[in-house]
Amino acid sequence: MIKKTFLLLAIMFSVNFLIRDILKPDIILYQDMWHQNYIRAQSYIYSNTDSVENIIVGSSLSMPGRIINDSLKDLNFLNIALPGEDPKDGLELIIKKNVFPKRLFVELNVILKFDDTGFANVVYNPVLYPLRRKIPTLRDGKQPMPLVAAMFHEYITQPLIPEKFAWNSNRNKEDNKTKLEIKDKIPDKKSETIEDKQKKAFERFKNDINFLVEKGVTIIFFEMPYDRCREGVIPLFTDWTLEAFPPDKYIYIPSPKCGSFKSTDGVHLEGIETERYSHYFRTQVDSLIRIGK
Repeated sequence: MIKKTFLLLAIMFSVNFLIRDILKPDIILYQDMWHQNYIRAQSYIYSNTDSVENIIVGSSLSMPGRIINDSLKDLNFLNIALPGEDPKDGLELIIKKNVFPKRLFVELNVILKFDDTGFANVVYNPVLYPLRRKIPTLRDGKQPMPLVAAMFHEYITQPLIPEKFAWNSNRNKEDNKTKLEIKDKIPDKKSETIEDKQKKAFERFKNDINFLVEKGVTIIFFEMPYDRCREGVIPLFTDWTLEAFPPDKYIYIPSPKCGSFKSTDGVHLEGIETERYSHYFRTQVDSLIRIGK
């Protein structure tokens, strides 16, 4: 029985390898935003980026689609901004890969995010990283189980199980909310203030930027436009960045005037606004290249 099980697994693995890596290498399946982030990160770290001159790191505000890839295609750009993460995760992916672009465009909006997920460490897992480099089938998005699960849900679970018996995701969210509320009520004598956590996050960001500068990378800071801004008020992240990286020594893409772009939720550009900002971003990049930056 055990031999038959291993034989079946070997056959399934071989078939998956044949389909995914030989016949249809571009088939990618992801389960949610977080899974998609790991897929995109692995695509970056396992691909040859020696000739890539320009990389964008950031959050969901500057992810592909919000800075339109086609508008930058002829300039050899790669956008590894990750929704739900922050620019520090992109910086650490680049540092750990040890292949550096000529220019690095760094979104500033969420650099003070302090809930470190250890994203880069997970991607560069010391056991899986070398295996995935040699065997692409082991990479996220290329494994057989998401495909099997999707087919099982579409053809078996969905038609057979009445909707009223389906898992109540709202109840699950309420349960999680209750657990978090209980956790918040427990006093933590060692808890840091939000500003302390932000300072630590910024220090980590600053160290990464300084390391990349030492490697000869030209750092170009930019801020994505958003609705929730007040004219004449400098955001904390901008204030700290200007002090640590003065404009007379570092390059900043000028931020659009407050309120000149409209978003759907106050912070994220969509539709025609992404096209407008992509055009603005491309214009600024062209100006930098013309003056030899």
